[in-house]
Formats: sequence, C-alpha cells, structure tokens
Amino acid sequence: MRSRGWTVKLCKTEVDVAIAQDAQPSDIIISTDNDMFAYISIVTIWRPVSKLVSLVYKVPDVLLTLGITRNQMTALAVVSRNDYQRNIHSLGLAANYGVIKKITRSTETRQIVSAYLLDKVVVTKNTNHGNFENSIRVFVLFGADSNRAYHLPAVIADCVGTLKARHKEFCQEQDLRKVKQESGTSSRWPSDAKDGIVRLKASRIFNRYRTVKSPALSSGSSQPKHSLSPQDADPSTTLPHQEISHPALNRTRIPRLRLHFLFKVRQGKMNHKFSPKAKQPKWKPRKKPAEPVRGFLEMMKSIIEAEAAKRRKERDDQVETLSENDRLAARRSALSSDQREVMNYL
Repeated sequence: MRSRGWTVKLCKTEVDVAIAQDAQPSDIIISTDNDMFAYISIVTIWRPVSKLVSLVYKVPDVLLTLGITRNQMTALAVVSRNDYQRNIHSLGLAANYGVIKKITRSTETRQIVSAYLLDKVVVTKNTNHGNFENSIRVFVLFGADSNRAYHLPAVIADCVGTLKARHKEFCQEQDLRKVKQESGTSSRWPSDAKDGIVRLKASRIFNRYRTVKSPALSSGSSQPKHSLSPQDADPSTTLPHQEISHPALNRTRIPRLRLHFLFKVRQGKMNHKFSPKAKQPKWKPRKKPAEPVRGFLEMMKSIIEAEAAKRRKERDDQVETLSENDRLAARRSALSSDQREVMNYL
C-alpha cells in the first residue's frame, strides 16, 4: 500500500485508539465500527454500506437528536457492550441511554459513569460489581486494553516461523505435482513423493461404469461361435448346461413376447359339473330347546306347602288352649287393619 501512495502507520495498541489520537475536527473517519462514536476527538464518520455508498454521521447532529452531551455519549459507550468490555446483564443500549440521560449534574465522563453505577436500577443488577475501568482506559485516556497482549513471546514467534516454512514447502510440492500431472508422468499412487497422500481405501469411482462381457460375445459379433441345435434355438427352453455355466443369451435369442406378458384370452363358455349327491350339504332340522326340569320345582312346591300347613296347625292348637278373650285378640292380630276396624265397630 505504501508503493501506491498510502501512509501506513504501525500501532502498538488498537487502531481505533491511534486514529482517535491523530484525529482533528476537520478529519473524516471511514469506519464501520460503532466504537468510533465514543472518542471525543472524532467529529465526522463515514460508514460504508455498499459499493460507492456511505452513510455520513455528524456527531453534533447525533447528539442534538438524542438530547445528550458529548461526555454522556462517551459514558454511554463505556457502560454499553463494546469491543473491550460487556455490559451489565439485562441493561442494553436503550436502557443505559434512559439512565444516562437523567444524569445532568455530572459533566465529566468518569463522574457520569460513577453516577450510573449508583442508580437504583443499576445497583440491583450489578451483581459482579463491575466499574468499567478497562473501557474508560481506552475511550477516555486513549490507553491500551489490559486484557490483550500485543507482543508475541519468543516461543510463539518461533512457531509462526515454522508454520510459514512448512507452508512454503507444501506450496512447492503442489506446484511439482501439477507439473507431473500436465506432463503425464504422475501415477495414481505416487510412491516417489516425500509426503505423498496414501489412500487407505481404493477409489470405487470407475466401478459404476465397469461392464462384464459374455463368453459368447467376446469376439464382438452378435452371433455365437458354435452352431445352435433345434433345442437351443427355442428361446423358451433352458438346457442343463446353460443352468450350470449361465451363459448370456444372444440378442437374437431373447424372446420378444413372453407368455406371462400376453393379455388374457377367454376360451368360451364352460359348463361346470356339480358335485355328487353324497358331497352336497344336507340341511338338518332345527333342534327344539330343552324343557326345564319339572320334578325339582314340584318337589320344592310340596315342601313349602307342607311347612305352611305345619305352621298353621301349630297356631290353631295354641289358639284352642287360650281363653275366649285371648282367642279373640289372637284372631284380631291375624286380621288386617281394615278387618280390625270392622270388628271394633261390631
């Protein structure tokens, strides 16, 4: 890029910090990073969105639209999620904007952040007790991020050099392999290569196009070598030696029409013979339902009647031994209520 007229600067910290340190009020910053709004020295930002199209942001106009000051904008970038530190859980950009906009007594960025941490909404959700010192070091003091290391150790530098040398060797081997393929001297299994790739399983790509030639058609002609017998000429028959060796049929011997593919043909009306008389089904008369056992019922009835007569006789014997008044009372007790009223009336 320097050969094309660009001025390239190597930075020890983040590029954003170096740009903010060198930025003047009349400079235009071209970037798609939202953290550029946090630096107080940046005034105009161009954000590319597509080919030859950029969105122009004037920071004073943005502040006028939001209704906050420049330090409040920096404090909003500090407490919100950025490239250096995370925000407090459940407090996003919109919630932080509402809290910081209410802070009007403090003017400096550090004081605004301190007042933000003392807000009742923030105190209940700041369980980790974060103070955003890392973001303040970058956005306010233009310092380096303490969470990142900008100088590689000697061991990592040696590993990087080894990887670069190995990558160069691979590129040379790839160029040599391409030259061999173009000249036609390379084989499928390159054994002469130093780091040749060996397949554990042979490729089966060509198997799907592989064909098997019949012994009868090995000469390339459509006629068999030996003369066919009348029995061999019949395409619907199979000889014993054909079943053993399974030779492929010649194209001229393949039957054009097979019997099981033909349409069904009716052979006319057929008179079916009836079965003999001995094999015909015989209708049997319906069986009468079985009559209930009457002897048991008659026996139970006679037993009940005998028991009732016995009890009646015992009651009559008791009534005869009683006096006239007791006999009348016993008879009344045996009568129904209606009959009892009639007896009282009499």
